[in-house]
Amino acid sequence: MLPHVHLSCASFCCSRQIGDEWLNLLLASEQTAQSPNWLTNLHVAVALIERGDVDEPMKRLAASLEAQRLNPVAARTLAVLTDSVDSAWPLYQKAFTMALELAGGNADDDNDTTNGTSVASVNVAAGKQLLLNLGSEMCAFLQGAELWADLQTFVEGQQFADAIALAPSLATLDTVLLSQVYIALRAESPAKPQDALAVLGASGPAGCFPTFGRARSVLMDLWFEANQVIEETTLGRPLLPIEARDNRVSIPAPRNIGCPYASWSGANKCQYW
Repeated sequence: MLPHVHLSCASFCCSRQIGDEWLNLLLASEQTAQSPNWLTNLHVAVALIERGDVDEPMKRLAASLEAQRLNPVAARTLAVLTDSVDSAWPLYQKAFTMALELAGGNADDDNDTTNGTSVASVNVAAGKQLLLNLGSEMCAFLQGAELWADLQTFVEGQQFADAIALAPSLATLDTVLLSQVYIALRAESPAKPQDALAVLGASGPAGCFPTFGRARSVLMDLWFEANQVIEETTLGRPLLPIEARDNRVSIPAPRNIGCPYASWSGANKCQYW
């Protein structure tokens, strides 16, 4: 059993249990240990957060992060619990850097092997999954905070490119594609509406945006915004309300994003309006 315990503490897992039986076992194990290890603190913190606690989980997460050099879930969870964008973003960045190291096979205990399962293989797999999860969540975080320059720096940075090399599907996630649209329209100066339209109007799987569902009105709004920017640039002035309406009617949203049944508000933004 001892080698198995060592493997579980040296490797990183992406799943969590939060039930009372599991929490009680973790708390009981602390009574026989000299001090909680990093993984126990992490698991207990997550279980307590699910019960509505904040203060003790933050202390345990900080202790877990201090004890384990590569601990992206602890850093990410601390980011979620902080009460300000300025405090959260550096923690998100730390978490992403850690996940990148895990996915690249740079964990301290990667040479350990138990029952034919190497710590390296467990950590690499976990790191790649965390890159996908964190990359998507961090894009959504910056979009929600409307931090367009930071979003551009993140998505177009070397770390993000390295993450895509390790986890290629990161580049095709809806939140990442939406980030490219926002960067083209909000971060670039002058705006690059054609780049935004290329993403929004892509054919095949690239233009599917499967996770948006009824929220596709966001995509339609951006489609109309991009086309309005093009027209205003051509005219050299803002469009009048009736001109903006005519622009929407003349250049309707493509069916991949403009299905009028995909959003409760979509009927007012589809290709008929």
